[in-house]
Amino acid sequence: MMKHFTFSSAALLLLASCVVQQQASAPAVRPAVTSSGPRIINKTVPAGKTITISGVTALNPDCSSPGINTLKIIKQPEHGTVKVVQRDGYTSYPPQNPRSACNKTKHPGIYADYTPEHDFSGMDTVAVEIITVDGQDFEEKVMITVK
Repeated sequence: MMKHFTFSSAALLLLASCVVQQQASAPAVRPAVTSSGPRIINKTVPAGKTITISGVTALNPDCSSPGINTLKIIKQPEHGTVKVVQRDGYTSYPPQNPRSACNKTKHPGIYADYTPEHDFSGMDTVAVEIITVDGQDFEEKVMITVK
């Protein structure tokens, strides 16, 4: 049996705020919400470098912030460390989204930054839980390849 979900326009727009872009990198688009478990995100990091593996920001249509979402690490990596930090970052709303004008400036958000162990190369996994300011709750499983 196929399950269907109905979200209010406000909830969809807030979920759309989960798309973030780091400076000098391509936009990271989150997969659609599913009922079959956590979203799977694949990341590659050069050995010895730190990357952002997850991040969320919430914005109103006028680009003001309704508050900071919550991001929790629910499974630590086995071969590295993760820090959860609040900082300003760029969003990457699609042109048809009323918040696309917000993409031009940085806004407050919360991010998970991963650093592999010294001399480690291979696969690592991190699981995060994100709770949005309007109460949406979802998990992401981040599969990290360290090269």
